[in-house]
Amino acid sequence: MGARGIGEHTMIQLTQPVLVALLAPSLLGEHLHRRALAALGLALVGAATIIQPPGGFAAPPLVPALVCLASALTSAIAQISIRASTADRGTAEP
Repeated sequence: MGARGIGEHTMIQLTQPVLVALLAPSLLGEHLHRRALAALGLALVGAATIIQPPGGFAAPPLVPALVCLASALTSAIAQISIRASTADRGTAEP
């Protein structure tokens, strides 16, 4: 994990619900209110502030952080895919 600790990697992974909310409108056609969009933007800015590497965002430990972010993104896409497939069947949970 390089110079980052498990806490920073966990913080990156916990951005997955934010990514789901940001991707759902374009992938599922859901409506996202402006206030929700602003709150999600603030959540991402807050996460970036917390996980910023000591040498800035161009530091070499950025690669493990990008791998963790890719994991969160693929998890978000998987959750959206499941939501889309269950919505087609009429079995989506509220």
